[in-house]
Amino acid sequence: MTIAFATIRDQFEGQAARTRLSYVAIVTMVVPMIAPSAGAPLLSLGGWRSVLAGVGLLLLLIILIGFAETARPDPANHPAPSVIATIFTC
Repeated sequence: MTIAFATIRDQFEGQAARTRLSYVAIVTMVVPMIAPSAGAPLLSLGGWRSVLAGVGLLLLLIILIGFAETARPDPANHPAPSVIATIFTC
């Protein structure tokens, strides 16, 4: 949920961001209603551990292929290497 909000905040502003946030809210309300109906056939394929492993692998694959960094880098927030070196030498 936090990642969804952060991604929306990074990529959209104003009305577009509000629209995307409403989509996320709708999904978080609808998915728990659908989950039992979708979960029963999945459990017939294997135990609950295999279902969780399969869903986890699917989500990992989606994230690796379909997502990129959304935060815009701010050069003012990057400390110089000398500052980092002094932190570790103390």
